[in-house]
Amino acid sequence: MTQRLRVVSYNIHKGVRGIGPARRLEIHNLGQAMAHFDADLLCLQEVRKVHRREEKYFLHWPELPQAEFLAPPAYTAVYRSNAVTRHGEHGNALLSRWPVLGHQHEDMSDHRFEQRGLLHTEVAVHGQSVHVLVVHLGLIRASRARQLDQLCRYLAREIAPTAPLVVREFIPPLMLIGHCENDPVELVHAEELWKGSAIASCISTTDDLLYSRWTKLCWNIPFNGLAVALGGISVDVIAGDPDLMKLVDKLVDVERS
Repeated sequence: MTQRLRVVSYNIHKGVRGIGPARRLEIHNLGQAMAHFDADLLCLQEVRKVHRREEKYFLHWPELPQAEFLAPPAYTAVYRSNAVTRHGEHGNALLSRWPVLGHQHEDMSDHRFEQRGLLHTEVAVHGQSVHVLVVHLGLIRASRARQLDQLCRYLAREIAPTAPLVVREFIPPLMLIGHCENDPVELVHAEELWKGSAIASCISTTDDLLYSRWTKLCWNIPFNGLAVALGGISVDVIAGDPDLMKLVDKLVDVERS
């Protein structure tokens, strides 16, 4: 009889939604969601191990690292960091219903503004060794292409061609829609307008439009502005030029201030 695995991939955005004073802690709701998924393997991106500033800001910040906190009973949590920041670190995690045989990490960063990584975990499913890769690729198309090349090299180096393999990567939607007042009923109506269209499968929704617009702005200001000012060069050209990346640094500092 064929054995099936239920696999879920979820970018938890560090367990927090919103920005500034309006931001809210979502990690407890995410914990309930993990249990309701009833998945064999939960592949998570943007998982915090620790964040010293946020744990002081939120009254109910979990004492455990987020991967361990989110793991349903009897699941094993595996975590490896991709990025280390001034206040903490975050990375990929696997929550496994099946026994974990081993795990390792591969740095997938293409440039210093996007610290990315690959979490490789080997689990035993019905006595069969299965390799699970949780990957978080970059935002720049050229970076993703190079990271996929690196992923292929990693597979050839670390995993036998005949070995069972699960690869999960968070891919942002091509279109994100929200409501200006974050009205959930109106958002459902807006989403239904796209049903049956050719791009319906590429659409996702956000329950916090202000936060989503802010995250997009953080990308647009330093990179799009420079690309236009320098005659229409592409973002991957900027990312590959040390002098231009110094300009990006200065723009990001202005944006944060």
